[in-house]
Amino acid sequence: MKNYLAPIAALVLAVGITGATVQQAEAGHKGGRVAAGIAAGLLAGALLYNYQHSRAHAHSYRRTCYRGPRRCRRVRKCWYDDWGYRHCKTRTKCWRPRYCD
Repeated sequence: MKNYLAPIAALVLAVGITGATVQQAEAGHKGGRVAAGIAAGLLAGALLYNYQHSRAHAHSYRRTCYRGPRRCRRVRKCWYDDWGYRHCKTRTKCWRPRYCD
């Protein structure tokens, strides 16, 4: 939804301004329509922004979790091959535990 929000807001604003600036056959009534179009575009933009902002920060009402410091441990894995020789590999495994409030 985020990727489509900016173009939709720009389209609404452009349609509002364009619709307000279209001239009618009668003269002298242009100013009120321009103001109404700009106001409608700003209102639509504000509504779209508030919708996006409320969706982006909906997680703030849930528990807050964060990743702790990095912890590492060496893991040794051994096995025997077909001839009875023992082979070992040592790997370092790292992780970051989650802490939730």
